[in-house]
Amino acid sequence: MQPNYRDLPFPHDVGHMDLCSEVVRNIQLGLTIWHLPEPNDPTSLELVAFNPAAVHVTGVPLNQRVGDRLVDCFPDLVRQDPTLLNHYAAIACTGRTSSHRAESYYSTTTTVGIYRVQVFPLPNRCVGLGFEDITEHRLMEQSLRESDRRYETLAKLLPVGVFRTDHQGNRLYVNQSWCAITGVHTPEASGSQWAAALHPIDRDRVVAEWQRCVQAQLPFQLEYRFLRDDQTVTWVLGQAIPQTNEAGEVVGYIGTITDISDRKQAELAIKDSEERFRATFEQAAVGIAHVSRQGQWLRVNQTLCNILGYSRDELMAQRYQDVTPPEYLERDRQIIDQLFQGEAETCNLEKEYVRHDGSRIWVKITASAVRSAYPADVSIQAWLQSSIDNDDRTEQVQYLLAVIEDISERKRSEIALRERAEELTYINALLSRTTALLKHRNEELDQFAYVSSHDLKAPLRAIANLSEWIEEDLGDKLPLENQRQMQLLRGRVHRMEALINGLLEYSRVGRIEIQEETINLNDLLLEVIDLLDPLPTFILHLPPTIPTFTTKRLLLRQVLANLISNAIQHHHRNDGNIFIHIKELETTYEFAIADDGPGIDPKYHSKIFTIFQTLKSRDVNESTGIGLAIVKKIIEAEGCSIWLKSQEQEGCTIYFTWPKAILRPS
Repeated sequence: MQPNYRDLPFPHDVGHMDLCSEVVRNIQLGLTIWHLPEPNDPTSLELVAFNPAAVHVTGVPLNQRVGDRLVDCFPDLVRQDPTLLNHYAAIACTGRTSSHRAESYYSTTTTVGIYRVQVFPLPNRCVGLGFEDITEHRLMEQSLRESDRRYETLAKLLPVGVFRTDHQGNRLYVNQSWCAITGVHTPEASGSQWAAALHPIDRDRVVAEWQRCVQAQLPFQLEYRFLRDDQTVTWVLGQAIPQTNEAGEVVGYIGTITDISDRKQAELAIKDSEERFRATFEQAAVGIAHVSRQGQWLRVNQTLCNILGYSRDELMAQRYQDVTPPEYLERDRQIIDQLFQGEAETCNLEKEYVRHDGSRIWVKITASAVRSAYPADVSIQAWLQSSIDNDDRTEQVQYLLAVIEDISERKRSEIALRERAEELTYINALLSRTTALLKHRNEELDQFAYVSSHDLKAPLRAIANLSEWIEEDLGDKLPLENQRQMQLLRGRVHRMEALINGLLEYSRVGRIEIQEETINLNDLLLEVIDLLDPLPTFILHLPPTIPTFTTKRLLLRQVLANLISNAIQHHHRNDGNIFIHIKELETTYEFAIADDGPGIDPKYHSKIFTIFQTLKSRDVNESTGIGLAIVKKIIEAEGCSIWLKSQEQEGCTIYFTWPKAILRPS
């Protein structure tokens, strides 16, 4: 059972009853008393008494409604929860306490508000309803919800603690809510003992301010903390006003304490979040701004000021349109309309801004719509009248959050890259024309080489034939010296013909497309050796492991045939050894053709791959001097290389690399 006034440890006298009446009259909690004449009819609850605060809190003219039923005085309250009447009637009949609370709203010609209803039992089938105005708490809750939704701590509503003092400020009476808030039991709250429960940091300040107000007979209002036995801290708003007698003399104080711990925590959380947001906002390496629908800068950080070359005050006095070149304005307007109309949540764009010095700067902008359910241009009264539960309100875009990044360097790189691309496109077109022209010239050269070789070889063959005819006609009459000269003449003719064939072959290297094939290198080497048909006294040593791969078979056979033929032809004996080695590298095979012949002096190494160069007289060793030049040209055309290692009388090894696979252009 909730204690009544007779249970409190204070004197039972008329003054005490006056005190209670004064408390009831002056308390900010609206109080009403209802009688249940018909125990079996909950709708018979009728008004018998009320205090002034009840009229103010509920907005109902109760002085005109005494004797009226609860369902008639507060139809909205009953309509919201039809079980309330049964609940209140049960309390009136049984005298049991209840923690049940209900909420409704009041409306007058000038104001709108929200109140909370609490119920307590009274004798003689009566029940008391306390009406607490919670409009301010609701508005505070809404304000916290509007702090960018980053602060989830909401102020929770707690009952009000009531106290009374004598004219010296000593506590005479406290209610149970005061004890619940402070953690102090009733006996310990009397006199000045209540100050012991104050937080040590606040104690001297609160006591000093309380004594100052009491001595000067002034109203008291202060926010401070209580430290409970379990070391929890409760923030309260303490308020008290002087209580006077009929003579106008101050006989004491009556006051309240309201638990504001949630509000304090919310304020601290908001302050902390604001400080963190401000630090992030100001220290960001990119420009950040809040922009209104009209384009006004609502908030900018220093990085954006640096990007645009304005001071903060100068930039805040402008709109984004003032720093935007005209060609971007229409597109920007369309994007902003889409964001504010909810057609898009975010957007990304690149554009130019005009800096303070008139120069242009490229930026990348990421803009997001920031929404809120409580627009700043809507009055609190309109919000209260529109809905009690604000959770279903449609959120509206309040402003845009823009992140602005300087991309001037990237744009300069893109412009340079685009210019290089244009140059490459031009060069590519030029190369295409050059390639086409070169192809045409090569075709002309092929035709010229063919015609030239044919026209040159025809008289050579005629000279050779003529020399043979002369020998046949003269027979034995031709002296031996002249016969030797005729043979020398034909040898020169055959050398000239071989030279012409070599030139023709050299000119065609790299210009004729050769079919690629999958080859077994062992078979290819045996084919080359069979074609060369060396003397039986020459021994060719093949590698033990020979790969199979795809390549231009004709070209590789020509290279191997030339190098092996050279090793045999230029050997200083009729017997010898030729060694063929193969080593696999990352992208190529490395070949080595080694012999045990006379070797080559290092001073001639650079000459042997030069066209028409021979190390011996052609009369001693018949050669055109073109073979190794052709080999070198073939190998280099395949993207590889050729070299040799040799010393005189130590044999010679010629190395070359050959691609593992054909590299096709992409």
